[in-house]
Amino acid sequence: MNDVNSNNQTGQIHFYQGSEALKNKNPLDAIKQKMAEFSNVKNVSFLLGAGVSSGAILDMKGMHAEISQSIDENTNLQVKTKYLYKKLSGDNLEKVLGVLYAKKHFLEGTIEPDKTEKTEETEKDSVNELINHIQDQMFSKINIDLLGEKSC
Repeated sequence: MNDVNSNNQTGQIHFYQGSEALKNKNPLDAIKQKMAEFSNVKNVSFLLGAGVSSGAILDMKGMHAEISQSIDENTNLQVKTKYLYKKLSGDNLEKVLGVLYAKKHFLEGTIEPDKTEKTEETEKDSVNELINHIQDQMFSKINIDLLGEKSC
């Protein structure tokens, strides 16, 4: 099967799973079959053609380092929020967010807010602020301008 690239040159479709090329007489059928397999798996997320390998999007470890720095430098974040982040261990953003969401759900289900402390930030507020900050930072780092210089 042929396709045309941006230089109007004819090429071929190459389909890889990991570093292994999947060879088939009809590459389109091989792609359809693999996509059908991927879509039948429950509770699994995958990035398809996200550009992670091209360097346009930071890997998760690099993104974690940049987000950690942004938390340290952000003057708008509450002190309790920064302290909460420093208590979390590891360099895996998915696990950090998983722990934060678990804590958020725990706090929502077990602790009644103290109505006398309206001005002081609660633990739940810190968790929500940290989740929102991390997610906003992740989105801004993966929402790249595909036509800009840095994406090439």
